[in-house]
Amino acid sequence: MPLYGHSDNHVAIQITDILCSALLFPIATTVYCTGHITSVHVNSKYQLLRERYAVKVKELSYRYHDGTRYKGGITVRDELTGKNANSFFELL
Repeated sequence: MPLYGHSDNHVAIQITDILCSALLFPIATTVYCTGHITSVHVNSKYQLLRERYAVKVKELSYRYHDGTRYKGGITVRDELTGKNANSFFELL
């Protein structure tokens, strides 16, 4: 069904979807699921994406300090291993 919306908004949503599907999800599964989950979604080849793009994604992220801690950008709550968002960007 055609949707008659403002195209500027749709482009931003599409770019965000591509970024999340192609980079963030594969990198996150590599960082937070390897060694804990056996699944087709946890693939050792995703480490190549992490090595190639993690620094660029970090540079695109907007982080700010609210006086107490940093906020914004990519956030992670990993209660199983205690890893935070910094683990996403740290290369082995």
